[in-house]
Amino acid sequence: MKGMKVTKQKKKKKSAYIAVLFSVILLIIILIISADVDNNIINPSLACQDTTNKATEKAFLASFGLFDDVSNLMWERISKRYHENSIYKYPSDPLRNIQDEQKWLNENLIPNFPCPNVERVGKGEGVKYICYPDRIIRKKQEPERKKKFDKVGDKLEADCLVYSIGCAGDFSFEYALAEKYDKRCEIHVFDPANWERKEDVEKKNIHYHAWGMKSSYDFESKSIVWPKGRRGGFKTFEETLDLLGHHNRTIDLFKIDCEGCEWSTYKDWLKFGFRQILMETHGVPQPQGGNGRWYKKPMDVTQFYRDFDEHGYALFSTDQNGLGMEMSYIKLDKELIY
Repeated sequence: MKGMKVTKQKKKKKSAYIAVLFSVILLIIILIISADVDNNIINPSLACQDTTNKATEKAFLASFGLFDDVSNLMWERISKRYHENSIYKYPSDPLRNIQDEQKWLNENLIPNFPCPNVERVGKGEGVKYICYPDRIIRKKQEPERKKKFDKVGDKLEADCLVYSIGCAGDFSFEYALAEKYDKRCEIHVFDPANWERKEDVEKKNIHYHAWGMKSSYDFESKSIVWPKGRRGGFKTFEETLDLLGHHNRTIDLFKIDCEGCEWSTYKDWLKFGFRQILMETHGVPQPQGGNGRWYKKPMDVTQFYRDFDEHGYALFSTDQNGLGMEMSYIKLDKELIY
């Protein structure tokens, strides 16, 4: 009996020891959690230093923070499709039927990048297609996105910057953007005619500039300009950046519909690194030159589209309108497309 009592006493002491140890560990955990919460209250930025989700990290990084819900597995599938598909019906002979502009456009410029979320913005002639429109605004609640991808000049400016080249008095696309983003996008419209609406600056954050886009290297080719704008001025893309002080800003959307100037100016602006390009092309330039309404100098049009690809632009949407082609590109980090 005496031996049994000793054993029971030992068990009680052991249980008490375990209980004390458990209480100490629990107290330490509570103190650590409390300290972390207090630290985040004092310095909230520490609580969200890295918002990158590892499960969606590949697409997030490759899209410069645009894609936030594409899993790594899905991104690999999207990348595979992008690499395997051509924008041409006959990849080994992309200039086939080039003399018949209508037929060539019917057969080619096939989107090869499946953006998971495309939205139609605007109406009538002003319709454009945007990839992940709800992610255009670079939110302050995403410090990691801003830290990784914003330029120096973005810090104290608007959450979104848009360039719109050519409007002919139709502001339906720009007005749709202003409404969608509640003036958080700083929108600059360029056209050689005087279409300015002064109330737009305050009410819509739309800034009008009465000049068109000209080339720094092709001095012969010109846009087809509406009569109202034929006496207007023209500036190069570089001159425009200088004048507006936008060299160190991120341009989230670059929309260009300039009645042919896309062919003669693209080398000036393609290298800037817009996050998305929304472009309407006019006609199809010919290898031997043409007598059409728009670009008349000799051009291998496949080099034009190859340059987009080499600068990291993937074609995700097209919409043909006669000899015009609405095209939407997204900027990707080519080193991260598997």
